[in-house]
Amino acid sequence: MSDLDDECRADRGDQRSGAGVIAAWNYAYYVRRDAVAARALATPNSSVVPAEQLQPFIDAIPVGTNYCVRTKALSPDVYLVDLSELRPDGVHRITQTVTTAQIDGKWFVDVFS
Repeated sequence: MSDLDDECRADRGDQRSGAGVIAAWNYAYYVRRDAVAARALATPNSSVVPAEQLQPFIDAIPVGTNYCVRTKALSPDVYLVDLSELRPDGVHRITQTVTTAQIDGKWFVDVFS
């Protein structure tokens, strides 16, 4: 059995869980290509850079890039994330740990490492 969820997500996600907000973050980043929307899903004191610094990274992703993300909960708020970028020039995989936080009943991404 895989260490990661069997489901590879590329949906809109939500802020009802840590995995949901990770999906929402990636949707804002890859589908909406909107740093303001992505940054709004991060905690105020997150390690995520401000939207104006994040947008150039989003703009550097080739148009036509698709993605899917798999998560595995390591604890209630920490996830192992396996992201596959399906770029026009091939597949790029990124593995990282993402810490999430619940604030006022909503989940946010906090730290990417």
